[in-house]
Amino acid sequence: MKNFLKAVGFLLLIGVIYLVTSFLVGIILGVIAAVKGISSLDDIMFFINSHTVNLVMLVNLMMLFFIWLLFLMRKEKSLIKYIRVKSLNPENIFSFTIMAIVLNVCISAAVMSLEKVIDIEHFIVEHDNAIEAVASGNVFMTLLLVVFIAPLFEEVLCRGVILNDFRKSSHLMIAIIIQSIVFGVMHGNLIQGTYAFVIGIVFALYYLKHKNILVPIYLHMIFNLMGLLLGIRVLSEIMVRYSVIITIISLGILMACLYNDFKDGKSLKDYNHAFDKDNYEEVS
Repeated sequence: MKNFLKAVGFLLLIGVIYLVTSFLVGIILGVIAAVKGISSLDDIMFFINSHTVNLVMLVNLMMLFFIWLLFLMRKEKSLIKYIRVKSLNPENIFSFTIMAIVLNVCISAAVMSLEKVIDIEHFIVEHDNAIEAVASGNVFMTLLLVVFIAPLFEEVLCRGVILNDFRKSSHLMIAIIIQSIVFGVMHGNLIQGTYAFVIGIVFALYYLKHKNILVPIYLHMIFNLMGLLLGIRVLSEIMVRYSVIITIISLGILMACLYNDFKDGKSLKDYNHAFDKDNYEEVS
């Protein structure tokens, strides 16, 4: 129980730091807007919202620094060792890429299919606004954030820190659920939060099996990149028109991918035990 409370306390500390950091970065952008001669509150808020990519990127980078700093004060000391940073096995790159692409297509098509049968327009608008706030910025900065920085920060925090903290202090399934909930909440709207919860579970399984934080980071990068590509008008129209068929086909392929990757017959307990027994060696 003591270790569980420590894990909860560290999670709450990270949450407070995240909120404070986001607030301070927002204030800084507001000051910059004022210096530029923008005076009305509405115009200042518009300025801040138009720099969403920069805001989120700065917050993510600062949070990575703060997490690294906090680990210097923990008994583990080394964040890199704790979350397991190893080289990716080239033999797995292709299967990881296919899995991440199919996962994105399946989820995207499923949301579009659900929209046809259930009135979720309000939640879809929230989802689309959140996506638009990021995708409407500078193309290079958007790619840098969505494909590299956000996956790095979110995987280090959710899979690397939270999952490890709670699996060491509670049942593994509880740890997987907690880190997935945090991952979902971080996305700020119901639609993204719901499928982020599912993605969090999948990425956690891959992390536990391969004992390497670069595995979920890579999966996350490909998943996000595919999300940007599906925003292309032609692809988006195809997805909307054939969403049900695409959902069924992609779900079948996804199940095949998961079966192929986890056909060793090992249980979560086996993965958890193997993770702790792993002789970690840092990337040279």
